[in-house]
Amino acid sequence: MASALPLGLLAGGTQPVRAKDAGGVCALDWTSAQALLSLGIVPRGLPEIDRYRRSVVEPAVPDGVADIGARAEPNLELLDRLAPAGFVTDGMLSAVRGRLERIAR
Repeated sequence: MASALPLGLLAGGTQPVRAKDAGGVCALDWTSAQALLSLGIVPRGLPEIDRYRRSVVEPAVPDGVADIGARAEPNLELLDRLAPAGFVTDGMLSAVRGRLERIAR
């Protein structure tokens, strides 16, 4: 089940963020990216886009989406520059939750 920071459920809490909010959202894993894209929401960034395009294929990632680095270790400095309103994640990056919450605007 995908969760989000601050969009969705993580560690028992929810904080809604609308996709149309300034900043949009970044997907931190492919499952979250697929869910967003299937709903017609284009993330500001997602990890390993070239590999996603070869392995997952559908739903397709539009041009212009930023590659945020590796799924296991996203580029936090790039995420900070992208300034998303929130993150959608499968929860595997809970160790950096605090940093992600500070980045989300």
